[in-house]
Amino acid sequence: MSFSRLAMVCLLLSALGSPPTLAMPRDFRVGNIVIVQPHAPPTRDGQPNGVVYFRHIENLGSQDDMLVSATTRRARRMEVHEMSMDNNTMRMREISGIALPAKTRVALMRGAPGGVHLMVMGLDRPLFVGEAFEVVLRFRQAGEVTVTVE
Repeated sequence: MSFSRLAMVCLLLSALGSPPTLAMPRDFRVGNIVIVQPHAPPTRDGQPNGVVYFRHIENLGSQDDMLVSATTRRARRMEVHEMSMDNNTMRMREISGIALPAKTRVALMRGAPGGVHLMVMGLDRPLFVGEAFEVVLRFRQAGEVTVTVE
């Protein structure tokens, strides 16, 4: 294939927008929900809480869903949190879940709009770089899935 033809194919493919997510090795799927790259930044000694982010969670289905809770053996509890700014002060609050509208991808990375993430509270020990631990996610429609957080 000539360079100009290859460039044209690449241009056409990029114009179509991003395709639906296909589950990759660090991704997980339950029903029509794809959980992409769950990860947790390391914590310091004595820091009782951590956070879990995801590159995104995508609902490939035709019905809305919601991530309603999460648990792990590494901590006393987990909560779904939302971060907001109030007069230059960062505030976090627990929310009832993360809405996952049908045919939609929701970004849950550090710095993503809305600042939605999972708080890991009462860690049994610090989180280290390269460490992996399991988290059970519960979705209203899709059910439960165990993911490995790195």
